[in-house]
Amino acid sequence: MFYSLLAFLPEIGLLLTACALLLDHDRLLKHPLISFVWVLFMAGILAVLIVNPGLHGEHFCGTMGVDLLTLSQKGLILAFGLPWIEKQGESIALYLLSLLGVCIVISSHHMITAYVGLELHVLPLYGIIALRRDRPFSMEASLKYFILGTLASLFILYGMGLVYASTGRMDLGVFQGQTGHLFQGGLFFIMAGILFKLAIVPFHGWIGDVYEGSTNDQVAFMGVVSKCMALFLLFRLVQGSTLLSWLAVASIVMGAFMALRQHNIRRLFAYGSIHHMGFVLVGLDVSFSCLLYFLVYAFAFNGFFFILKIGANKGHPVERVEDFKGLFERKPLHAGFLALMVFVLAGIPPLPGFWTKFNILIEIAERGQYGQAFLALGGSLVALVYYLNILRVMFFEGDR
Repeated sequence: MFYSLLAFLPEIGLLLTACALLLDHDRLLKHPLISFVWVLFMAGILAVLIVNPGLHGEHFCGTMGVDLLTLSQKGLILAFGLPWIEKQGESIALYLLSLLGVCIVISSHHMITAYVGLELHVLPLYGIIALRRDRPFSMEASLKYFILGTLASLFILYGMGLVYASTGRMDLGVFQGQTGHLFQGGLFFIMAGILFKLAIVPFHGWIGDVYEGSTNDQVAFMGVVSKCMALFLLFRLVQGSTLLSWLAVASIVMGAFMALRQHNIRRLFAYGSIHHMGFVLVGLDVSFSCLLYFLVYAFAFNGFFFILKIGANKGHPVERVEDFKGLFERKPLHAGFLALMVFVLAGIPPLPGFWTKFNILIEIAERGQYGQAFLALGGSLVALVYYLNILRVMFFEGDR
């Protein structure tokens, strides 16, 4: 038991920190060095666990596990998630609890622990969005996310029940090599719930309103951390299927066309993320290309909002695409870095966004799925329009 607790020190650290902040966040936040020391402490814990294989393996009666891959995934999640924590009272604790949920999902070897981690991740997000009462649509966004997110969670729970009824097992290894109508029905419901978290067509209806009612920091957090968690879980359940690949292609095309009509920058990136998640899923059979594409997307997505955060939108808040007018004249350095992130997202050669997308298209064609490759290529060309429109406004239109 003691060694199991040592193996999960990152999760324990997140939980204790969240509890301390809920008790007295005002006093703790007065010291600016506390955050820096805490980040170093968490990084040190992960480093110690990585170099100490004696703590690797299954824990808590086989319901959770630790190995080099899961520890690397936790470090990646914390690196992508911690910069976006809004330092506003209880919000910090909610962000940490949400990150704790992702870490539990990553380490899960059992359906119940995976479900608990998933719910622990999404429940704080509803509160995080709703707490920003200074935003006009925050309550509406939170309520829509809560209602539809609860429905998706019920799908997952019902699917787990069907899988257990079919196999008599609850470990995640049960999804390999199983057949039967009852099992396939359970897997269908679980996949539907996970695809909702990824906003894959046709489970995408919520994402535009939720992102529009959120802040830029919240969008950057949900757009990478939440999708990363859903992808980790999906990789462990299924390694690609015909239905999933066609849903992915539909997401590539429909996400691009829906983003064309958007003027709000967060709605544009919301539908743009549908396009990118489609590319991730269509390459699900080739895990390395899929992972590489997601990492490049996450870096560029977070990079875009990070540049906005550190100064590109100071004095000129960016809510709509038109708000980028004159940015190159006012802040050419910020405009240059934003353009670099947009080029990566658009897949302009010779940047990484082009090569990761090109590799996936080649692999689709090599599987003989020429129709899917053609549609995915067409969706990519459409996506160029709305990404390059941002640059047109930023560089070639005068100040407001």
